[in-house]
Amino acid sequence: MLAYVKADLDSVIEMYLGRPSHCVLVLDIPTPFLDETLPPLHEVSMVISALNSICKHLLLYVNPFIGTHSDILTKIPILVPLYKRGLVIDYKSTPRVKASIHTQGLHNTLTIEVANPNNLGTTIVFSIPRTCDAPPILTPSALYVYYLTDSSSRALLRQGFTATHLNIATILRYTTPHLAIVSLSKCISGDGPIFGYPEYIDTAFFVGKPHLIDIALALCLGYTLHDIYFVKLINDAHNLNKLFQLANHFVKSITTCRKVKRHSLYHYHRRLLITKADLHT
Repeated sequence: MLAYVKADLDSVIEMYLGRPSHCVLVLDIPTPFLDETLPPLHEVSMVISALNSICKHLLLYVNPFIGTHSDILTKIPILVPLYKRGLVIDYKSTPRVKASIHTQGLHNTLTIEVANPNNLGTTIVFSIPRTCDAPPILTPSALYVYYLTDSSSRALLRQGFTATHLNIATILRYTTPHLAIVSLSKCISGDGPIFGYPEYIDTAFFVGKPHLIDIALALCLGYTLHDIYFVKLINDAHNLNKLFQLANHFVKSITTCRKVKRHSLYHYHRRLLITKADLHT
């Protein structure tokens, strides 16, 4: 299921989730030092307000890609009262699972621990669309993996493009978000997620299952199914084709994100990712 929302966000979330007793919101903040990477503040307020009206208990997972919690609280003051109430959590206070991560050679592995808010309740990711070289598109599922991996281990996710996708797919098997809420008022063009530049559109939300949103946003931006390789790896072919058909049908009426420009080196990187063997799996 997907929804394109310009108002009444709380009713759409409730339609998807019902009224879960516990909810974990993973807030997408790569770095508090770059305003272009922060989600729109009024939309952060709107999402938190909508979830508070539905969920009995709300926890926020805020772990910046660069920076500290203090830096985030300065940039997003709405989090201060939640932080004082103990509702803001990070990877140090979250139940964890173990996953084997591939290194550059793809032959050696090492085991790291990955934070798993799924053990706390329904997991929702709030994100803004980004384009990037590895993986080709960073939307809720991929971002979720980056933030829930220890900062000391994040570099392992960037040990080559193929390894990045394999690692994301590996971790998503352990920690899968239930719902994604994507802001469509602000997107990052170019070399994202940190070095891109913002494109401002109108306030709207894209709400639905994370993998379906990843596919739909990729289609909006002109990518193909192979371009979101980590999604391909964590789904069997039958289910993936169904997701693609649904997203393709839905995205025909959504043109909001099509002005977002992809990374200029994208086509070169795609050649590194797709092989004949991949096309037959």
